[in-house]
Amino acid sequence: YELVAPAGVDDATMRRIGSLRTDRSNSFTRFAAAKEAGTLRLCALGDSFTFGDEVVDGHDYPARLQAALRRRGVGNVEVVNFGNSWFGFHQAYMVWDGAGRDMGCDFLLLGPDCFQPDRDTSFNHAGLGEPYYLHARYVAGDGGVRLVEVLGDSARERFERYFAFVPPLRYLRYDRRAPAFLQAPLPAGRTLANPFYYDGRSAEAEANDTYVVLLERLVSAIDGVVLLHAQPSVVETAETVPGLVAGLAPRDVGFPYGAIGGHLSGAGNDEVAARYLAALTGEVETWPVFEFSDLHAAPERPVELSDYTEPPALSEFARVAVYVGGREAGLFAGAGPLPSMRVGGPSDFAHGETRALLAIRPRDKTLVHAAFVEIDELSRPGAMVTLQVGSGDGAVTTRIAPVRWFDARAPLALVDLPGASFHSERLVVDLGALDGPAAAAGDGTPVYLAVGGRTFLAGAVHAGAVELLPQGRALRHLRSAPGQFVDVTAIDRDGLVEVRLEGPGVDVRVPLASYRLEDTELHPPDPNPRVRLSVDGAVAAVVAR
Repeated sequence: YELVAPAGVDDATMRRIGSLRTDRSNSFTRFAAAKEAGTLRLCALGDSFTFGDEVVDGHDYPARLQAALRRRGVGNVEVVNFGNSWFGFHQAYMVWDGAGRDMGCDFLLLGPDCFQPDRDTSFNHAGLGEPYYLHARYVAGDGGVRLVEVLGDSARERFERYFAFVPPLRYLRYDRRAPAFLQAPLPAGRTLANPFYYDGRSAEAEANDTYVVLLERLVSAIDGVVLLHAQPSVVETAETVPGLVAGLAPRDVGFPYGAIGGHLSGAGNDEVAARYLAALTGEVETWPVFEFSDLHAAPERPVELSDYTEPPALSEFARVAVYVGGREAGLFAGAGPLPSMRVGGPSDFAHGETRALLAIRPRDKTLVHAAFVEIDELSRPGAMVTLQVGSGDGAVTTRIAPVRWFDARAPLALVDLPGASFHSERLVVDLGALDGPAAAAGDGTPVYLAVGGRTFLAGAVHAGAVELLPQGRALRHLRSAPGQFVDVTAIDRDGLVEVRLEGPGVDVRVPLASYRLEDTELHPPDPNPRVRLSVDGAVAAVVAR
């Protein structure tokens, strides 16, 4: 874990930030410090949401902003990516201060994430998962901030000094993590606050003080500073800094805007880019938004197929992908509490033994927002899904709904579960939405969801609801893999969301839902009192207000 500074970054800055990814074609390390005459630079600072985790090169939001400007014919703007995975705002500021200050940035774009107090109040916010990831931080005091460096020149020296049984005074005073001599006697999984820490306030209060000072420094250096963020509290803090543009950027990580692990897909980054463009120009941007409608409404009386033929198992298909408007846009991604459980690829099922997927449609949602559960047995249409509350002689079993197949050629089925909502790796059911004794079950009562007598989800009651987890496998939901991208500005205004299953000599297409694109207005935040970006034909310019 020795630190190697890339071109344009000195050794001192590299030690301060602790890590740096440069594998983007728009990375600041790919640009000459001196820009060409007449060129404007928009410099994006931030963490993984700026760098573009979980998308291929060219689908990160700075690249999508560059593409949006080129679509308008603008040729004199460079959008430069200073983002880095796992950065706190202190590290993002250090990159600009050490490497970006002399690159002629006309505008700084901050967000749409990155302001996270847990990252900015420790020298090692990754913990023991990445013990060599050490970085400097700013500490608050006397109305300003002070940079506190990491001790040691080599990776080994930095590690040994930070994780010493009795660490140096700067770590005792300025790291919220308790030192080793206090944590060593604790049982596994337990922790405690650092009693020697210099600031008795919450991490949020302390971090916000440092953010204000660093933002003021940015505004004093560059007239055009724009901050967009999904958290209102971050925006409220930024709004206290005169001369800075701050606004909300609501985050939608549902299909097709979300990637497998919680970042934005290329489509999601496209929308973020449109929001920054509105904030830069002060003009309202129009953006197409998906409205989905189900094609598989619950029938009044389920029909039993007398000529039913069992479809092939899902594992017999070489490729399973989701298309929007005829463009490949997603897949059935596995969502789990650990990154190792977050899987997704069009050929996922070909390497396993999954027989079918059972969609559990939440209330007031379409199949695009459903939870998809892997099941090992195929049931004939009409097989009943049951909910068992309790076990042994006291168990109460409630008939929920029959299983319905989308298409006789595909191993995809559906059940509507009243009171269900989908939260990443788990399904939550409000027992109050069910009829009968199940609604009165007490805390801790086991609950099982089964089809054809086989349990596929299990959990326990807590406060009138039950969290159901799959048995041995992750739940799946529609998300986008890194290389999957649907350009919402280029597809038909209405069309279908389809599952496409491919195998040797087989190409099955199953419609899940229909969509319609409705234009919505992305209103810019309050305008910058100093400058704005003016786009006139093929030329952009910085215009004083």
